[in-house]
Amino acid sequence: MKPIVVVGSSNTDLVANVERLPGEGETVMGTSMSKFAGGKGANQAVAAVRTGAKVAFVGAVGTDAFGDETVQAFEEDGLDLRFLKRTEEAPSGTALICVDQNGRNQIVVVPGANGLVGTEQIDSVDFSEFGIAVFQHEIPHEAVWHGLKKAHAAGCITILNPAPAAEVPAEILTMLDYLVPNEHELKIISEKGGSFEEMVEEMLSKGVKNLIVTLGAEGAACFSRDGNVAVPAPDVAVKDTVGAGDCFVGVFAASLYKGCDLEQSLRYAAAGASLSVTKVGAQASYVGWDEIEILAARAVVS
Repeated sequence: MKPIVVVGSSNTDLVANVERLPGEGETVMGTSMSKFAGGKGANQAVAAVRTGAKVAFVGAVGTDAFGDETVQAFEEDGLDLRFLKRTEEAPSGTALICVDQNGRNQIVVVPGANGLVGTEQIDSVDFSEFGIAVFQHEIPHEAVWHGLKKAHAAGCITILNPAPAAEVPAEILTMLDYLVPNEHELKIISEKGGSFEEMVEEMLSKGVKNLIVTLGAEGAACFSRDGNVAVPAPDVAVKDTVGAGDCFVGVFAASLYKGCDLEQSLRYAAAGASLSVTKVGAQASYVGWDEIEILAARAVVS
């Protein structure tokens, strides 16, 4: 298959470890502070390239130290950076993350250069070069919708992870091969609400070909007019859930790139996400294809 193109954000994650997450107006004492590479788009691109896919990344970083570190890391991972923008107009994006002792997190994203990704930059991409196009919501929505339209017109398999959660235009829903929200995001993008089953039916009735809902420790389920497929998440010891959903999307795209069928792709994606939560950090926790295959096989046997 042709390479994957990921259009999205790149951030530097500043992670504070705390015994428990603060409530509204509350200050808690942290136990440590760490810095990691992150951003939903970059996370998904790195997860895909580490599992053996050829991946191009479309995004923007500043000319600051965080931007320099990001570019160096991308180059080491082997990402195609022809469409990465370096700008002096804004600093590189950052995410401020609190993680408690149970691995739960709270995240605040400051977009910086990610907010400058626009339709002109999207127009510099020849989507006919690519077989799979992946998008999220951490860059301006105008650029996301513009890119999805171009990717769909070029015949790409289109994947949208609607996070942070925001409404998706009805026209865009009809262009999606895979819509990949978690349960919280599904509730927000649903206009009618109601039960889980009713929200699934709403998305399918609006033209989404495949709705994949990630379910955390319960795994993931794919719903379509052709039938439903559910896969469990392998049982692992959780250290940090930051970036697990992004890992799922990236490994899922890479599995399709490798020629896996839907159920196989879901199993590999669930295994990759499960492995990611056993380590601290987003991209720092992503592993290669061999480890994912081993865990996915064990999950099937068990």
